[in-house]
Amino acid sequence: INVPRGVLEQSCEWDYDETDPRLAAGRDRDIVVVCRSGKRSILAADTMQKMGFANVAPFALVAMGPMPPPGSPLPEPAQNLPTPPNNHYQYELTWFGFAMVLVVEFFFFARKRLREP
Repeated sequence: INVPRGVLEQSCEWDYDETDPRLAAGRDRDIVVVCRSGKRSILAADTMQKMGFANVAPFALVAMGPMPPPGSPLPEPAQNLPTPPNNHYQYELTWFGFAMVLVVEFFFFARKRLREP
């Protein structure tokens, strides 16, 4: 099944134009997610696991070249693939800090406006 990363979530759920019944009904099937570098397949596999797919594995096509002939053995899975960073806590602190600065700025602005005649 060829599903572009931009419509992966809609392809895995019912009631979308992009719904693929084989994916939407296959949460208990073994699924291998493939991309050329391995980065998008890791993100797609993580997304699918969060959506309830039990057996999802990322796979990178490291060798570039023509497709092997039908019936030939599959290539070996790539080892030591990069894992995406998890900086959500840092982002949360940054935006919380921005929000607090905005609240303080508004406090001083409102206080100044209320004191003016």
